[in-house]
Amino acid sequence: MAVCLVFGLIVAFVGGAALAVSWGWLGYELPAAMIVAVVCGAVPVFLAKGPLACGLYACALKNYRDPPVNAATMRRGLETLPASVTAGIVLMLFQRIPPLAVAAGVYGVTEWLTGLLRDPNAGRTSALVSAGWMALSLFILMAGFAWGFWISTRTMFVVPLIADRGLRFTTALRQSWITTRRRFWELFLVRFLAYVVANLGAYVAILGILATLPVYFLVVMAAYEDRSETTGVGPSAGVSL
Repeated sequence: MAVCLVFGLIVAFVGGAALAVSWGWLGYELPAAMIVAVVCGAVPVFLAKGPLACGLYACALKNYRDPPVNAATMRRGLETLPASVTAGIVLMLFQRIPPLAVAAGVYGVTEWLTGLLRDPNAGRTSALVSAGWMALSLFILMAGFAWGFWISTRTMFVVPLIADRGLRFTTALRQSWITTRRRFWELFLVRFLAYVVANLGAYVAILGILATLPVYFLVVMAAYEDRSETTGVGPSAGVSL
């Protein structure tokens, strides 16, 4: 719980600082506010996400194998810094870029078609076109969620492998991809439910996520341990937590 509290405070501090600076500049220089928000908020979180997750996965794994957990276990994220930082950035891009690229392309085509179908006399789009645009937007949104959960399930063991075995990112990605082929839908459901439970805390004064976030890491590591017994995805000699 202590490490989750530290994680939450870091994210809250960085995100709050970015939000405050952005809103302070919003009325004067919108481009500058956007740049500051990215530099002060997105970039640090982007870089810290992988090592923090790696440390939390290491804590969850130590809880299963050799309790009690202590703060020193969080150092695993620093010990595997190149691989964990790469994992945090690349996995986020895997989830975000394809849906955003598809949405941008569809939006451009739709705007072009809307311009062709726009009534030049009325100066507005017909109700049918508007309804079609709303339906298409909803479909893209749902497809983006589906893609995010699918790719997250296929890569759900990348950071645990880095935390456990100290693998390079590419090796961990390949191993996770192979391992999650078997009983994929079972893993999909397990991860989805863990994700839902973990995020429920965000609706309880936001800080509730500090109580529910450990559930996600414990569930994923339980699945990891289960697979390690049947597929060899588990620990290698010489790597200790």
